[in-house]
Amino acid sequence: MTGGWRAGDTVAGDDARRLVADQIEQHSAGLHAALAKFDRQSAFSAWFETIRAVEELINLPRFGLKEPWLWEALLDLPIDMTREPRRFRVLHHHIVYQFGETFAQRFTTLLLQAAAIGMSFAMHDIQSSRGAFRSIGAVINYLQSRRRHLVSLLYTIPQAANGQQAVPQIDTLNQFLPLVEINGATLTGLYQKAMLVEVFKDYTLHFRDNDFCGSHEYPMLDRMHLEPERTSIIDMQPLEPALVEAVNLEPVSSARLFSAAELRNDIRLMEAAYAEFDLAGSEFRFAAAFARHIADLAEDDYWVRLSRRKFERVASALRLPQALRQALVHRAGSYTENTNSYAPLIEIDGQLTGTVALLSRFLYYWRNVCLYKNRRYQIRSGYIFEKAVSEELEQQGFSLTPVKRINHKEFDVVTIRDGIIFNIQCKNNLVDVTKLEATFACRPIQPRAVGELRTGAPKGSEPREPSPE
Repeated sequence: MTGGWRAGDTVAGDDARRLVADQIEQHSAGLHAALAKFDRQSAFSAWFETIRAVEELINLPRFGLKEPWLWEALLDLPIDMTREPRRFRVLHHHIVYQFGETFAQRFTTLLLQAAAIGMSFAMHDIQSSRGAFRSIGAVINYLQSRRRHLVSLLYTIPQAANGQQAVPQIDTLNQFLPLVEINGATLTGLYQKAMLVEVFKDYTLHFRDNDFCGSHEYPMLDRMHLEPERTSIIDMQPLEPALVEAVNLEPVSSARLFSAAELRNDIRLMEAAYAEFDLAGSEFRFAAAFARHIADLAEDDYWVRLSRRKFERVASALRLPQALRQALVHRAGSYTENTNSYAPLIEIDGQLTGTVALLSRFLYYWRNVCLYKNRRYQIRSGYIFEKAVSEELEQQGFSLTPVKRINHKEFDVVTIRDGIIFNIQCKNNLVDVTKLEATFACRPIQPRAVGELRTGAPKGSEPREPSPE
């Protein structure tokens, strides 16, 4: 181990800040340097197509396959198709029948790549992916946990890739998933540590044989790796049949997991669920109008492609506010900055490219931007958050009580476990947690060499810790 740190050592304060800051710089530089060798156009196109296949795989069991036995068989099937060829042929037959040959080809190609990269990760003992490639269900969970990073890499390629090496479609996971796993996910964990060392005065980093870990963690209530938001559409109003009927949803083809019709339905559902806050009358209406207009032009009911000139004409015709125009098109930034982008359009050589899936993702983000200005929504979301915290604590074995005041002090949630009373204050503050990486800055400290570090791999699929060598 270099830099003076050994297994069993513990660092805190400025030493911890230096260590984390040094690792952030190294991982960020390493990721951008690795991308620099690739040809921009081929890398962007191949990775974008792979992301489409990933999104389809993630959504296939929940929204695509209608028969429970079929999606259960899908989740349980080994990722190595040669192990259970008969079961795979049956599944493949149903996928072709419902979605067509092209969809099935993307599905099969992605599984072949996943099986290969899973073997590579195992050979290199990347423990954070251990178990992630044993079955199709495990691959879905793993890719969903890395979803944000897959899109962040897509945003980064147009600026970082300036070399000559072409990227064949079949080789995308092999080329790019290690960058996501070793650098991207690690950066998220490092920025969380940078925040925690400022929040907790007793925060320490503990060195182990091949990595280090923090004394405190930053757990998230959501277990599905969804985009952070104050209140989801389900929190506001369950999507019951009566609501669906009231908003007059368009019929959606069962052969499509993503489509322009589904995007328009998303808009209708959002406007209905948040009607009490007049979402449809807020600046959200401009984003909704743009999405509807662009969705009508989608190729293969999925791809959105238009020139910069045409975008400006459409934006002017719809009288889009300047802030919305800027938010719609991705602006160049580092990988870390890109993890906080929701832009649905990415520009290369004057051509803007996006998808109906990215447009839908952006609309949920823009909905939040508009609602956060609404005072009544802020108050309502606070009560919803208290309910979510109460339910989480109850699942962890705490007994909820109707008590709200103790010793003349008021608390949001009062619980009991093992005879001990726990008083809890819930703060659903107006803080966008997705900006943690982009806006957080450690307080100034004097630089000092801490040694060269490499990436390690603690257990599970959480962001990995950098490890000293």
